[in-house]
Amino acid sequence: MPDNDMLQIDPSSNLIPVTGQGAGDAAIPQQALQISLQDLRQFLPQKQQGDQQAGSAGQMPSVISMPAKQGFSKGRGRNQIQGIVLHSSDGTEKSDVPTLRGGDSEHRVSSHFYVTRDGRVYQFVNENDTAWHAGQTVDNSRYGNSVTLGIEQEHIDGKQDWPETQVKATAGLVSYLRGKYGLGQNQVYGHSQVAPERKQDPVDYPWPTFNQYVDQGLTPRPQLAASDRDPTWQDLSQFLTR
Repeated sequence: MPDNDMLQIDPSSNLIPVTGQGAGDAAIPQQALQISLQDLRQFLPQKQQGDQQAGSAGQMPSVISMPAKQGFSKGRGRNQIQGIVLHSSDGTEKSDVPTLRGGDSEHRVSSHFYVTRDGRVYQFVNENDTAWHAGQTVDNSRYGNSVTLGIEQEHIDGKQDWPETQVKATAGLVSYLRGKYGLGQNQVYGHSQVAPERKQDPVDYPWPTFNQYVDQGLTPRPQLAASDRDPTWQDLSQFLTR
């Protein structure tokens, strides 16, 4: 299409007219100058089945990098990240950080991230590696270490509240990770949900508030509204180059 030609869209029509000349300046037949909006469906971003309130990856929150020495495995094999598991540490930052970095030979555990009560975020294990955070779950193929990201939170169950600053920091991190890996709200779990016979954490977690903060942090992903109808020119307008 010549640079000075403009794409004109008729709101009352389900067809997009195309202007311009064919090879050798021969006029293109009028019936060939219209593209059905249905023909363009394949070029529109589609909503993934089962994806709830998905968004695109925003900015990575500020983290304190302190690589763990043990308590993890390099890589994930052929597994893909399928979820995020939230924990409560049942300890304090002073004791939690050394343990989760591999400083306790009797507790070979770790997590990808750790969020303090005042909202600081540590990263111990690379997201592409397998942190030993979940242990045995009800279905390791869906919730196990090799397919999830683990986030520990500084909290003593039954003795402490959940500070808003901490909840917001965890939610911001989860927003980023959900967008980055295309995860839905139903792919974020408490440890007790994936290992109910062994674990109860995070106890009394403020899930409604947490989910609200996560949704606020997600960057909306432009997509065609879920419907059986053909897309209209309004649906396509955001994808057209002006």
